Amino acid sequence: MILPSRNYLYWIALLIATTISISVSLWGYHQIINIPPPTTLEIKRLPKTIFIDSPTMNERIANPIRIVGRARSETSAIIATLLDKNGVVLRAAQAPVKKNELTPFEIEIKYEKPNTDLGLITITQSPFDKENPTYKKSILVKFSD
Repeated sequence: MILPSRNYLYWIALLIATTISISVSLWGYHQIINIPPPTTLEIKRLPKTIFIDSPTMNERIANPIRIVGRARSETSAIIATLLDKNGVVLRAAQAPVKKNELTPFEIEIKYEKPNTDLGLITITQSPFDKENPTYKKSILVKFSD
């Protein structure tokens, strides 16, 4: 029960609580209304220009390795490079492809047995443009011999 002499304190407390709740509500509403719209980022997807049919990812390979696939290049040639786990180039070979047209290719690489059991086959256009990674495909392989 509120005493009549302190009735004004009750009303002041109620007024302060109401003012605070309305302010918080309006601030929240203001935040919701002023949320910036989501940005429309343009994601540039690189066109697929190299397709490798054989070998597949993590496949065991034997010497010599035969790489089969299809490729499109701006320079009418592709290079297949075989690297070991440490990034040492074991061997590289080149194959002709039609300029700007998807062309089947087949590359055979003979290599010396590496010290590591894992390797990487990288296929790029010739010469490789580091600023344009469109014409690059890599596959992890395991050496069986």
